[in-house]
Amino acid sequence: IRTRLKDGGKVTGTNLCMMTCANIIACVGLNAGSMVTCIGAMLLEPLMGTILLISSCMVTADKQGIKTSSLGVLFQIAACLIASTLYFIITPVREPTEEMLAFAQPTMFEVIVAFVGGIAGIIGQTRKDKVNTIVPGVAIATALMLPLCTCGYAIAHLDERMIVGSLYMFIVNFYFIILGSFL
Repeated sequence: IRTRLKDGGKVTGTNLCMMTCANIIACVGLNAGSMVTCIGAMLLEPLMGTILLISSCMVTADKQGIKTSSLGVLFQIAACLIASTLYFIITPVREPTEEMLAFAQPTMFEVIVAFVGGIAGIIGQTRKDKVNTIVPGVAIATALMLPLCTCGYAIAHLDERMIVGSLYMFIVNFYFIILGSFL
C-alpha cells in the first residue's frame, strides 16, 4: 500500500506531461462549456495521487515525505496555473463561461464532497486489491483541476475577484481532501 501511494504521488516528467495535457483539455472543456470534456481531463490528471501521499505521510509522521510531496504538489499547481494562463492568453475567448463562474464561487457542497472524497480516495488506495477504480472518480467528484484552470483564465484576464474565488475553491477542496483522507 505504501509503495502504491508513493508511486501515485510521484512528480515526474511523465506525470507533469499528463498534468499539462489534462489541464489544456480541461481549459478547452471550460471554454466550450463541455463538462464531458472536463470530466475526461479530470480522469487524466495525477494531482489526486500527490494529495493522498501528503495525507499518508502526515498519518505516518514522515516529515521528509510531507516535505517532498508538498513541494511536488506545489510544482504541479504551478504547472497547471502556467499552462492554463498561457492557454487563455492565446485563445480568443474573452468572456467567462457559466462553468468557469461556478468554479470561482465555492459553496458548502464542495466542502462535503471534498471531505467525503478524501475518505473514499484513501480507502481506494489502501485496499488489498491492486486495481483502483476509486481515485479517478474522486478526482472527478472533488474538481481540483477546474478551479486551477479557472484561475488561469482569471490571471490571463486580470480578474482579481475570480482569481481569489477559484484559488479559494481549490484550497478548500485540497484541505478537505487531506482532512478526509487523514482521518
